[in-house]
Amino acid sequence: SLGQLHTLKIKSCSQLEDIIQDSQVAYKCLLQSLKTVKIKRCNNLKYMFPMLVANSLGQLHALKIKSCSQLEDI
Repeated sequence: SLGQLHTLKIKSCSQLEDIIQDSQVAYKCLLQSLKTVKIKRCNNLKYMFPMLVANSLGQLHALKIKSCSQLEDI
């Protein structure tokens, strides 16, 4: 299940605009074990997580973002 996910890697997803939308905030508890997020070459990515989701990422130790030219907010 997503509740046991420790690492999230997304690479070369050119149409991706956000990882979790505001309407999906109910999923925030599913990412509480997430420790590492790596995002690379997602040029249309604008937003990663809504604030409520970001606040629930207490185990997150590493966040690496590369070549995401449209990113407005983490």
